[in-house]
Amino acid sequence: MKKVTTITPCHNSTKYLLRAWESLKNQTIGLGEMEVIFVDDCSDDDGATWEMLLGFEKEAPESVMVIHLEENLRQGGARNVALTYATGEYVQFLDSDDYLVNNALQELYEIAKEKNTDILQYDYVHPEGKDKADIYCRENIDYVLSSELARKGMLKQNTISVNHATKFYRREFLQESGVKFAEHVIYEEPLFVYPLLYFAKRISVVTNQYYYYQKNDDSTMETVAGERIFDHVEVQNKVYEFLKSYPSIYQSYQKEIDAYYYSTAIMETVINIARGARLDNILMEELVKISQDFSYTIEDLAYFGMERAYVIYGVNRMKSGFTSLGEFCQFAKKVDAMLQKKEIAVDIVIAVASKGGMENVLNLVCSYLLKEGIKLRVIQILDSHTKWLEENVEWICLSDRSHMTYLSEMENVYEAFAKDKGVGDIILCTGWPMITSVVGKTVEKLGLHSYIASYLHGSIRHYSLDGVGGIDELKYARGHFCINKNNGAKIKEEYPDAKIYEIGNPIPEERPKFSANRNPMKLIYIGRLSEEKNPALVIRGMAQAPEEFYLKVFGDGPMKRELEQLCKELKVEERVEFMDWVDNPWEYVKQDGWLLLSSHFEGFPLSVAEALLSGMPVISTPVQGVVDMITPGVNGYLFGDDKVEELGQILTMIKEDTLPIPDSDTCFLSAEKYLSENVLLKIKNGLMDMYLQ
Repeated sequence: MKKVTTITPCHNSTKYLLRAWESLKNQTIGLGEMEVIFVDDCSDDDGATWEMLLGFEKEAPESVMVIHLEENLRQGGARNVALTYATGEYVQFLDSDDYLVNNALQELYEIAKEKNTDILQYDYVHPEGKDKADIYCRENIDYVLSSELARKGMLKQNTISVNHATKFYRREFLQESGVKFAEHVIYEEPLFVYPLLYFAKRISVVTNQYYYYQKNDDSTMETVAGERIFDHVEVQNKVYEFLKSYPSIYQSYQKEIDAYYYSTAIMETVINIARGARLDNILMEELVKISQDFSYTIEDLAYFGMERAYVIYGVNRMKSGFTSLGEFCQFAKKVDAMLQKKEIAVDIVIAVASKGGMENVLNLVCSYLLKEGIKLRVIQILDSHTKWLEENVEWICLSDRSHMTYLSEMENVYEAFAKDKGVGDIILCTGWPMITSVVGKTVEKLGLHSYIASYLHGSIRHYSLDGVGGIDELKYARGHFCINKNNGAKIKEEYPDAKIYEIGNPIPEERPKFSANRNPMKLIYIGRLSEEKNPALVIRGMAQAPEEFYLKVFGDGPMKRELEQLCKELKVEERVEFMDWVDNPWEYVKQDGWLLLSSHFEGFPLSVAEALLSGMPVISTPVQGVVDMITPGVNGYLFGDDKVEELGQILTMIKEDTLPIPDSDTCFLSAEKYLSENVLLKIKNGLMDMYLQ
């Protein structure tokens, strides 16, 4: 009896086959102790593969057996055929594009004999270098599976991979188990390797590296995996049914088998989709159907570790079904990221809040993160005596005071909370830059390991002028969610290693749909009537514009009466209509032509994004946020701060048809990235990116 049988399936394999053969010939165990079986799996390369195999057989007729298949069975079927011919004491599989370390078979044989093991798992050498070992072989382990408890312990540790090649098998054990590879599919390994874990009496793991895995673009997995993604589900279904056909096995290990099945049939398929494999409705329906019988909880599977416990999260989402392939693929990308780490807990810390644009955005963010399965708390340091958060968000107010005289008071209040209630994996500091400092000092003082991120809703300069912190207070943050490029640039200039996430602000999907046939002589202004918004500039611009222009002003504030008086002085009161503040001003301007913005400074003016998404171009001062959105001549025009003459000139040129009027579709496309689903996804991905660093 030969000591080792090696089995190599071949299909159009001439490119790498000679290297595999040379590695077998050079084995220190010697060809005389080896039975080498090559299977030509119905190659269609004009006989080139078959002729090469015949040459190997002629070179070592006492050791080499070549088999030609008239039907293409793929790798699994070819290996099954070869196993019916195998006579060696042990079996080693070798793919035609891989090769073995010269002393591999000699040492594997000696270790297997010494340990009397049914399966001996070892490491492979990664194509990027020998230090990229198989993650399953970090230590030498011997599993003596003489009891149900021992086998459960082995399965729980999840140290045995389903890689068929990095294992040395006792041949009689394979025959007794009756296990075979899946045929006619590309994910053939699980049906062979995983069931063996329930039949083996002894499994050993060594950290030695013996197998050179060669990743190449011509391999089956690289060329057809995307087209054959359904094979993955089909094979895992077969694994499940095979093990259920042994009642004694399934009754004893139901939880372990179910955990494996749902994490592979569904979740690994989802990951493949997330990484670029193709998807069709049939596969999506199959995955949803599989999920219907799943009833375990996170607590049931907690002892498997978070990777398997996250199966619960994914499968429960599957049960609800998906309305589109796009929705499913977004889910796939999310799961791909979340499976790499445990559940993320996020704290959003804010100084004070009431009602307004910032609060509306935070409600959108909170609802989205909760829906995405992230644990969430909103920590408010000062009490605004206003309930601004939606009911489903955990909201903790740390003080019944509406203001504090010293920064140290806020630090003390937050530190006491952190000591008592703990902190999240990520702390998102919003509202004021000062809050980043408050949180950062506490985390540093208490020696905590949370990731800190800033999320400012205005310009850093504006915050600094208001005395609530500036660039210096942001030094504690590891990442920064920036609503405009200017903030990001300033932070990056001061802190070159900072992670910058440019996100804009989310615009709800339920925005009104407007007509593409707008009246370019009708203008609108939306905003607070106060000095920083500089609405007087718009009124003065109307005085310099042709008489055909008409302006609607939506808003309220301390300057309203002053502006009304200014209209009378400039004799434009007949062409300016004050509409006061309304909840949805867009409903009143469906045919109007332009949005005007005259602010001295902005963070991210929502009205500009909303206008563009409604197909309305914008004329604005070049403030932060606006310059990120407006490309002159494409979706609007810019004029200098306090440059009323420039505004009047733009309006005059529009009247004279010497400035082009931007197309409504172009306006929409320029701001599409600010739709809620896109911005919120950026925020979630940014949090994941920080956590996964």
